[in-house]
Amino acid sequence: MADTRLRFNTERKAPKQGKYLFSGLLVCKCGGGKLYCYPHPGMTAPRYTCRSCKTKVDEAVIEKSLQYLLKTLSLSPESLCSDLNSENKLIENQNRLGFLKKDLRQINSKVDTLVDLVGTGRIDKETFSSRFDPLTVRRDSISLEISRLQGENDYIQSEETGRQFVVTQATTLAKLWAELTYDTRASCKSIFRELNVLYI
Repeated sequence: MADTRLRFNTERKAPKQGKYLFSGLLVCKCGGGKLYCYPHPGMTAPRYTCRSCKTKVDEAVIEKSLQYLLKTLSLSPESLCSDLNSENKLIENQNRLGFLKKDLRQINSKVDTLVDLVGTGRIDKETFSSRFDPLTVRRDSISLEISRLQGENDYIQSEETGRQFVVTQATTLAKLWAELTYDTRASCKSIFRELNVLYI
């Protein structure tokens, strides 16, 4: 049996819609060639062909792999939702934010103290400037880093929300798949693009 590996294409732009269920949604391991179904007289079942290496795969085989994936997601949704790297990055960022915010509070306290000292004449303006300027540089740097980390955390959390949404859709699809018409299944391509399926 030829070693053929197919996966749903999540890295490229969505292909033009076709009448066949998986047309343009799959890529072949030969080098990324997309698979399409080319109808011909006497065709009894859709078969997808890689335009690069001409590998052919029956739709029934692809659909079986998809059904297995949908069933797996319905039983273990964490398989798509969990992203250990993102979770670790989020924890790392949150810890870093805690330290930075603590530093920022300390710097603001020192700035307030300096303002009070120069205001009451206990230090001269030259001494004030020599102490104040480095603090403001540090304060601005910390503020920028806090904003960057908060933005990165927002992005990671939105990605997680998106994954959870896909899991919900896939779980629902798994339950309804057997009852859906071919045309209705084809309308679910937006879900397929978010999934990763391997066929060997």
